[in-house]
Amino acid sequence: MFARCVAPVLVIATLVGVTIAAPPAHAAASVVPVRSAPYNLGGTVDGRYTDADGHTYDGRGSTVVDIDGAFDLTDPNLSSRVIAEYCFGQVGTAHGSLCSGGTTVSRQTQYAGHGLAEQPFVLQSGRGASAPSDGTTSACRDGLNFCHWFHGTMTAGLIAGNPSQRYAGGEIQPYSGAAPGAKLITMKVGSGTTGPAFEADNILNALLQTEKLVESPDTDELRANPIVAVNISNSGMYDTPKNWNPGPNCRADSVGARINAVTSRLVSRGVSTIFAAGNDALTGGSTPYTCGWSSLVAGATEIAQPGLPTSYSNVLDTGARTLYAPVGYGKWPADANTMLTFYPGGGASTTWGTSFAAPQIAGAIAVLAQKTGAPQNAADRFAIVDALHRSGTPLVGDRVPRIGGGRLIDIPATLNRLP
Repeated sequence: MFARCVAPVLVIATLVGVTIAAPPAHAAASVVPVRSAPYNLGGTVDGRYTDADGHTYDGRGSTVVDIDGAFDLTDPNLSSRVIAEYCFGQVGTAHGSLCSGGTTVSRQTQYAGHGLAEQPFVLQSGRGASAPSDGTTSACRDGLNFCHWFHGTMTAGLIAGNPSQRYAGGEIQPYSGAAPGAKLITMKVGSGTTGPAFEADNILNALLQTEKLVESPDTDELRANPIVAVNISNSGMYDTPKNWNPGPNCRADSVGARINAVTSRLVSRGVSTIFAAGNDALTGGSTPYTCGWSSLVAGATEIAQPGLPTSYSNVLDTGARTLYAPVGYGKWPADANTMLTFYPGGGASTTWGTSFAAPQIAGAIAVLAQKTGAPQNAADRFAIVDALHRSGTPLVGDRVPRIGGGRLIDIPATLNRLP
């Protein structure tokens, strides 16, 4: 369901956007570009992509919403990309609210005409709303709990973190968001460790808030940088095989069907929602959150063999709406299948999992929207998604013949396909 991170290594280098910081004099170090996600998507290590006409794109002019457990935004290379923060919590459940403040509101009051069951919930907005905070049923900063802020920090960094680098293992290791020019809205939905790490109703409320912001942007900055994509690095599996759906479609009245009801309205506004495929090594079917026709599904491939799905990635029967991005296995010491992303406290970490494919695809959509203009409707959105698929690299491996449709994205090739 989620991805795992590997313990971070001390960062002793600085921004890559200006100069490459020199390693210690005694070290014979060289830049290893595959540590940076945008390089593996066809761009430069600092997140720039050039089309056949010589125009360069980095995602500026768009906003991506990241719905995740919580976010450590103390690193200015990440916090400088964030234009709004939210937290969503449940009332009167075993999981409780992990928002540090906010007020209790109702769906009908906050999101009139939402089409879902009525419920009260906690809503918090403003600076610090998406930061980690301990609740009564869970210490959010303990261990590898997935309300823990590392997961959101890492996905947000892969979407739009500013170019950075570190010196480690005898290498100069660059890392950057896939779309470092894009803006971010961080939405915290972590709900503790006594049940689902992301309470489904928190995700639904975050999607409803996104829909509201798409329909009525509430700041000049958001009006100037419209929302084009939503990243949700979760599949709904929660490491439980019984949650797997053997077919590609949502069961009636399932959480996937409720999610699809909202994401289909976002599609009509030109907005793409991306879910992680999950890390259960399944082939076929769909997961609780990926079954809806209106969402995109993100699988992970190796970096050393970019067309080969990783052994852990679910390879789902979701057709052309399944897109893949290189993630690898996050080994340390780093090898050819290792990339980096942001980590709490201003550092970086290796990582693995489809959770870190999804934000690359969300960032890619922001890059493409810089060329086409922000999608306004379903047809505009389809043009971008279809171009991503048609320009992508076919997958290889034993599992691929059983499933049709998925492609590894290639941002420059897609830019060249779009007018």
